[in-house]
Amino acid sequence: MTRIALGIVVALLLMLGAGSRVFRIRTIGAPTGNSARVGETVVTMMSRLEPYAPSLNRNPGNDRYTLGLLIHSTRDTTVRQFVTIVKGQQASNLGLVKITAVEGNVVWFRAPDVGAYDIARRRFLAEEPGWAAKPQEPARPFSLGDYSSGDRAILSMLIAGGYPTPAKWLGVLTEAEARDGFGAGSTLSAAYPFDRSKEPRRFYSTEIDRVDGKPRVRQLEPLGGDGMLNAAFLRAARGGDILHLAGDGFLLLYESKPYRAGSIMAARIDGTGKVVWTVDTGIGELREILPDPAFPVLIGEGPRIPDKVPEPLLVVVHASTGRLATHSLWLK
Repeated sequence: MTRIALGIVVALLLMLGAGSRVFRIRTIGAPTGNSARVGETVVTMMSRLEPYAPSLNRNPGNDRYTLGLLIHSTRDTTVRQFVTIVKGQQASNLGLVKITAVEGNVVWFRAPDVGAYDIARRRFLAEEPGWAAKPQEPARPFSLGDYSSGDRAILSMLIAGGYPTPAKWLGVLTEAEARDGFGAGSTLSAAYPFDRSKEPRRFYSTEIDRVDGKPRVRQLEPLGGDGMLNAAFLRAARGGDILHLAGDGFLLLYESKPYRAGSIMAARIDGTGKVVWTVDTGIGELREILPDPAFPVLIGEGPRIPDKVPEPLLVVVHASTGRLATHSLWLK
């Protein structure tokens, strides 16, 4: 045996002796379920397939996952922290994993056991004396609506119009909506719904008359400007009223191209319908909206690229300036 061949054999034996420490497949963590807002912090439940040794007879049933919380600050965009909750979980447990409530500075979760993490103190409540003796359930758990996902969940966070002042209504409507639903004397709804359509939307405004205590359209006026595809304002909460930004004004979202071929645009609109700033969020498909007057958060996927998995993104919008802080929700 030559020295080269002997060297190869020795190297192979050393690598085999080292076992899985040498031949390990690295993995990337990804979000599991919805994120939650804890004041100025956004918390995302993450799961990550633990590194494994490749094998011709690999059994996926032996895969194990690490679960944890990925924490982002909306004010200090340099703050990003992953907190491990538990390791060695089977894939069958992942369906039980979720954030279950937010109470003050504490985020509750199942992973798959009940737990809670204090964001302010960066500490698991299970580390405190007497945890095991306490009822391990949040006092106000999330409802089924809080776990809703998909397009209907997004639509529930968007609204077609609202009140800049008690005497004025501002909306973004299709021509058909303006013609058929906003004639003089029509009743105005505080939670006017929004749905997708192929028609562009434009700004309209009206002074308000109040008859029997109900707000009614005096005369709907178009405000001009280019049409926007599927434009809508953010709500302050799911199914709630329009979100008033800090310093007044509203946050408008719309699509840059039809059929979700482009990206989500964001714009700050003042009470007269004037565009203060506009920015491309870099999100191709929106998954979640976490409203806030100063730092609203948009969560979604990057624009689709052929043969590539869309990257999950968390985008913090600085409402006063339009500056964005974009974070990947892949944990490498």
